[in-house]
Amino acid sequence: MSRLVAFVSLASAEYADAIVWYEDARAGLGEEFRSSVQGMLRLVGERPKVFAVHPRTGLRRALVPRFPYVIHFEATEERIVVFAVFHAKRDPGQIIERL
Repeated sequence: MSRLVAFVSLASAEYADAIVWYEDARAGLGEEFRSSVQGMLRLVGERPKVFAVHPRTGLRRALVPRFPYVIHFEATEERIVVFAVFHAKRDPGQIIERL
C-alpha cells in the first residue's frame, strides 16, 4: 500500500532549492534530482519500515540515489511526513527544531 506523502514547509523549500541548485549546475540535472527523490518517496510510501531510524532525530531516513541527500521522514498507516530533504553533510540535529 502506498501512502500519501506530505512535506513540512521547510522540507518543501529545501527540496525546491536543491532542484534549482542542480539545474543551475547543469541543465537537466535538477530534473534528474527530482526524479531520484520522487522514486525514493514512492519506495518510502510502499515500504517505510525498511528504512532505519536515526538515533538523534527519531525519524526514518532514506538515501537519495546518485545524490548526497537524505530524506528524513515519519510514517503512519495513512501517510509519510517529510521533515527534511538534507544534504548528507548537514547536521541532522537541526531537524529536531522542526519536530
